[in-house]
Amino acid sequence: MLIQAVARAWSLSDEELAKLLAYGRASTIRDVLNGTRTFLGTEDQFDRARQIFKIHSLLAELFVDPSQEEVWIRRPFSAFSGVSPLNHMLNNRIPGMVQVLHYLETYVANPR
Repeated sequence: MLIQAVARAWSLSDEELAKLLAYGRASTIRDVLNGTRTFLGTEDQFDRARQIFKIHSLLAELFVDPSQEEVWIRRPFSAFSGVSPLNHMLNNRIPGMVQVLHYLETYVANPR
């Protein structure tokens, strides 16, 4: 499952992943990771998962060493008011994910 790959790459706790995907409880995310719950019929969670995977895909292309993806996602950036991209997404939900993706596409993946 793709969301498991992201959770591993970013070393996400169940609580972080549950919040990113807008699930109220960390136990629910365990059901998602175990395959007993899907995003089918949950457009909000599906949209969130898609944004997260796009970010993960760009980072995976940028870094030869996969551990650098976690470093990047957890490092504070002035572009996100001094918080990490992960915390920016946790605090700002889908708009935060869109901003992180835009930052990657604009400033990192296509340097001038």
